[in-house]
Amino acid sequence: MSDRLKAYARAGVDVDLGNKVKAGIPALVQSANRPEVLGKVGGFGGLFSAKFPKMRDPVLVASIASLFLRLGEGISSGTFTTKSIEQVT
Repeated sequence: MSDRLKAYARAGVDVDLGNKVKAGIPALVQSANRPEVLGKVGGFGGLFSAKFPKMRDPVLVASIASLFLRLGEGISSGTFTTKSIEQVT
């Protein structure tokens, strides 16, 4: 086992179980698939092509990524040209 995997295990993370769970997600969400769904199941969010009359090609994103990730991307790229609304529960 690599040092990285040992560190995860010491923190209580079962990487093998996580991989098994991730492998089963596509079958679980297949019933929710429709033409507006963009792409495949990914690590951070789902994309949905929406139709709003006053917007050009809007895409709704259901995400598990944090606001800080988007801020970090903006800081790294030097631009904040995209808009997002974060709901924190």
